[in-house]
Amino acid sequence: MAKLLPLVGVLLLVVGYSTAGLLQGNFPRQLKKSYIFKEDKVPRPLYKSSSEGGSGGTVAFDDIANYSSIIGIHSINISSGNQVDSIEVIYILSNKTLFHAPRRGRVASQPPVNISLVDEEIVKIEGKTNGMFVDQLTFTTVGPSYLHKQYGPFGRTGQLSFSLEGQVIGFFGRHGDMLDNIGIYSLEALKKSSWFGDDSGDYFDDYVDLKFPPIVKISRIFIWSNRHLTAYQVEYLLVDGSLMLGKQHGPENNDGLTAITFGDGEVISALEGATISNCS
Repeated sequence: MAKLLPLVGVLLLVVGYSTAGLLQGNFPRQLKKSYIFKEDKVPRPLYKSSSEGGSGGTVAFDDIANYSSIIGIHSINISSGNQVDSIEVIYILSNKTLFHAPRRGRVASQPPVNISLVDEEIVKIEGKTNGMFVDQLTFTTVGPSYLHKQYGPFGRTGQLSFSLEGQVIGFFGRHGDMLDNIGIYSLEALKKSSWFGDDSGDYFDDYVDLKFPPIVKISRIFIWSNRHLTAYQVEYLLVDGSLMLGKQHGPENNDGLTAITFGDGEVISALEGATISNCS
């Protein structure tokens, strides 16, 4: 007897196995991710964190507020000694070009360290402060196969610890000769569920296969089915309002096709299914 398998949560991405592997889609690699753009924009559903550090600094900065076409981070140059001297962020814009944000802080005697995020996303920033400056920063990223890496710590002092989590899209804060204060704009960190069904097919993971796009929600699902689910394909809404179509999982066939479209503000809150041995 088939067993009903409820999955509760907000579904943002899809992982599993398919009998024919990754069959469709030609996604050119430019800069960091493969985006499909459209003209319509949606409000950017970003979370703005609290800021950490001191209250000094002669210049306030807010990259997302000042540069609304930012869709991701390409790399970071960071200089440090006992404290974080400066940070320079290179962003990806919606027109597929790079934008070098101004350096925040002073030119240090040591050359900056470059953190390349071409195949990675920052998901956590840990730091320390003495209440006046940002004294230390450590970046945790997620990359292919959900491999986590740490960069840092940059800086050696500071007594008060802080942590900022989420898929980081941009930064804000204050600076003068030092980096006085820092906060992040982020998407809520994605959580990977267990998978259900048989494991004899080829493994797929849309989030990894599509190079970690800043997914907001699922916009459409295409399902091919007869007695069983034979194939499906998912279209994702990204943070800048563009759409990204994942690859079809399962063989090309003439089975009945159902397209499910999710409206503005509509998300999947639960997924239920049934499976039997050697079949989905």
